[in-house]
Amino acid sequence: MLKVEQPTTGAEKAHLHRLGHLIGRLGHAVVRNPRRVVAIWGIVLVLAGLASFLNGPFKDPIPPEMLGADEPSVIGAALAKQAFPEYCATTDAVLIFTREGGFSTSDRDQIANIAHALKAAGEGAEKTPWFVKSHTLDPLLTSRLLASDEKQHPAAAMIMVGYNLPHDSDASVRQVEKIEQIAHPLLLEGLRMEITGTGGLGRDEALANDVAHKRITFCAIAAVLVVLLLVYRAPLAACVPLLCVGASAFVATQVLKLLQTYGAPITSEELIYLVVIVFGTGTDFALFWLSRFDEELA
Repeated sequence: MLKVEQPTTGAEKAHLHRLGHLIGRLGHAVVRNPRRVVAIWGIVLVLAGLASFLNGPFKDPIPPEMLGADEPSVIGAALAKQAFPEYCATTDAVLIFTREGGFSTSDRDQIANIAHALKAAGEGAEKTPWFVKSHTLDPLLTSRLLASDEKQHPAAAMIMVGYNLPHDSDASVRQVEKIEQIAHPLLLEGLRMEITGTGGLGRDEALANDVAHKRITFCAIAAVLVVLLLVYRAPLAACVPLLCVGASAFVATQVLKLLQTYGAPITSEELIYLVVIVFGTGTDFALFWLSRFDEELA
């Protein structure tokens, strides 16, 4: 049988007494003013829902660098970007063009138009310009960026768009979306385009993170609901702490997203962890709180 260690010193006993007294006072305040507590929670939820209208200047937050500015690799990368900006971009969005049976003359002309459109848009970008590499812009790259089939007929082409943003940042995801919005309407029927490279990978990872966040939230709610139903054997009693925990997770998520727009180093992965932590600790605290409440009633 497990033995629970009891407080031995006077300081420990006093601390536990103050803690129990604090919890008791909070519990009595909630019981005596239920409408006021519900109204306060309602106001907090409304403010959290309106947090998106108070976003800071960082619409697309960039996660902080893991390495310091004095690291040799960081210094070398900065020098390379300064001397060779077109060839040493942090992230590359690689556009691959193919057509079954090979390219027609119209396909090759349209790929050239896409390259020129991307170049013009990149040069005119205010915040983060991009650099375009294509065989149509630089004939010396034809052997590297234009592939031929067995009959030496052009069958695939590649356009590389480089920019200086971390590939896993929200800003990079928006950059890839802009590139796709420029190139996709110019495609001819039957001409296939896919985006890969570190930029495309970062965009797909961001979409996968969003799906994972929704799945984890659903699984957390389902798991907590099952645990509460097994403990209380009453749907209403199980839903009360679940609603409280869900409201807490919503408010915490909105607050962190708001802080993220003001430059706080918060990543999408941390928001996913937040859901698990809040639902886990919140459920544990709810069980403790309700058990103490039942003791007081008894």
